[in-house]
Amino acid sequence: MAGALWQGIHREFFREPFAISADLRRTRLLQELKVEHQICDLLLPNDAEPRMSLVVDFSVTEDWVAMDCPPRFPTSAVGLDLLVQSRPSQLPTVWESRLREVRDDLLYIEFPEVIYQKQARRLYRVMPAVDDPRRIELYRTGAPMVLGEILDISEGGTRVRQVGRAVGFSLHSGERLPKVFFSMRDGTQISCPATVRHFISGQDGIGLEFTDIDPAARRAIAKYVFDRDREIARAQGIELGGHSSRKSSVWSQFKRWISS
Repeated sequence: MAGALWQGIHREFFREPFAISADLRRTRLLQELKVEHQICDLLLPNDAEPRMSLVVDFSVTEDWVAMDCPPRFPTSAVGLDLLVQSRPSQLPTVWESRLREVRDDLLYIEFPEVIYQKQARRLYRVMPAVDDPRRIELYRTGAPMVLGEILDISEGGTRVRQVGRAVGFSLHSGERLPKVFFSMRDGTQISCPATVRHFISGQDGIGLEFTDIDPAARRAIAKYVFDRDREIARAQGIELGGHSSRKSSVWSQFKRWISS
């Protein structure tokens, strides 16, 4: 039924837990789609079947995404909303955008305000830089302090490698630690309770969720994650502006084949 697929996608994806609104994360997703030449499905409100396309270019500052125009795409769709679906890093991803114009065999759509992605982990994690503080102290009631090293961190928790082996050291999922203590690169000291989310004896990787954390401390962690994410993006050559429009010759040949 025409429109049923559109409505089904909205019901499946357009929920707050899957929403990505941060500029950098949306940009990185689009960059991945572009660089990897990943096939996207385009769906107009009354389409019964999606149409294949590619992200060719985009600009955050100018608020547009250029996508390859599928064969026999109706120019009358200018001004309408469309859905874009893909699977960057094998994660189902979708967003809705308005079609601005069709020009030079490209569809120009508005840069998405929100991208919806079904992720295994809701809060984004980053690995510390080499020179960042990594030391973390884990405190348990009636037991010696355990020293650890931060492997990655998000606003909501961290993954830690135990440094050394405390005699008889063991944790269990759901266990509450009265305090963990560590410092940020700007000197902010974080001290809060934490809940153990996973621990496997003899293996690296203790998953901790911060609990009852001071709002200022949470903001400090969130700022660090944002800044560190930008550093990683720059190191990978990901820019936040526009890029020169280049189409894949393989895709052009494929388009000619499917339209013949």
